[in-house]
Amino acid sequence: MRQSLATATWLAALLTSLLPSTAESVQTRADDFTSVCNEISSAISSASAVHWPGLDLAYLTDIGHWATSSSAQSACSVEPGTTEDVAAILQILAKNKTPFADTYPDLFFGLKGGFNNFGIVTKFNLTTHAQTEVWGGLITITEDQLDKVNAATVKFSQSVTDPKAQILPTYNFLLGQPGISLILFYDFPTPPAGIFDDFLAIPHFTSDVKTRPFLDLVKAAPANATGGQRAIFHTVSLLEYTDNIMAAVVNETKFWGQRLSLQTGNFISYDVEPFLPSIFSHSAEGSSAFPPSRAKGLLPLNIYYAWGLDLADDAMHDAARQSAAHLTQVVLAEGQDVADAALYGNYAIFDTPLERIYGGNLARLQALKAQYDPENVMGLAGGWKF
Repeated sequence: MRQSLATATWLAALLTSLLPSTAESVQTRADDFTSVCNEISSAISSASAVHWPGLDLAYLTDIGHWATSSSAQSACSVEPGTTEDVAAILQILAKNKTPFADTYPDLFFGLKGGFNNFGIVTKFNLTTHAQTEVWGGLITITEDQLDKVNAATVKFSQSVTDPKAQILPTYNFLLGQPGISLILFYDFPTPPAGIFDDFLAIPHFTSDVKTRPFLDLVKAAPANATGGQRAIFHTVSLLEYTDNIMAAVVNETKFWGQRLSLQTGNFISYDVEPFLPSIFSHSAEGSSAFPPSRAKGLLPLNIYYAWGLDLADDAMHDAARQSAAHLTQVVLAEGQDVADAALYGNYAIFDTPLERIYGGNLARLQALKAQYDPENVMGLAGGWKF
């Protein structure tokens, strides 16, 4: 069986990285790298495959991204089927004959939050546990109920300590007005009485909360509703949610929703994730690339904008930075010491300094990178680079 689509997409991105950034020369340079693709095709086993631009649907799937602003044309895409083929492909791409390591604890440290800096993981050994049915679902709530959602969110985040319980209220500006998509979750078929009562009492537009299989709950979230758009994420780290912070989230949703609608912004979203303060306590200090410190739990507020035209890219990126800076000041004014708090790398905007994500771990990660990828093969693809 061939490796995951993620591996194929990474290899397509890597081949894309060999191309120039200017649109007019992409096709010419793609033709230039046809020989590289042919060399790969000759070197790999029958368990793997090379796909080409044109009518090859596998190629289109391999190079595709959820956000179109992350998609680019590549000379070809490759779906490796064996570990040996992965090594052969990377050696051809970078002419690097340094073998990949297998079971080194320092690499495991780097891979936990260090993204695609060290190589490609070709095998995972997992310990699985039986999953019961769960309780939860999606509730959509209109603008006139925002204050009630704010109050319920603050109460939940400051009082509920059951690790099986979670909420995800997203404040969205869509079709000219704000609203909320609220996901409730309890990791058991029935939640204890009282945990979610404040949310369930709020008048809603739609609701599908029920006992269901876990996969069914995952599918209930409208995660692909804005797929095929251009997109940007950014984030603010905080210690807890307060009334003032929630009011600021609502204000940012409305302010930027109205303003960015004029820039083809069609979905402006602020995702509130009130994890337990003990979120980082489940592993030892220094056991992973992220977080750089486990002394206190950080809650990553996600800022997400989607829009249609690439001409609006700079405006959207600048708005996300301004909104994050403003919300950080609100959090600081609440007495939370987060001025230098680590930012979550899956949400942080693309030009965030590495020190803001990895803190004191950065030097160790850079040394790992130099040791295991001295020819910088993985630097041919995008993402955070050490």
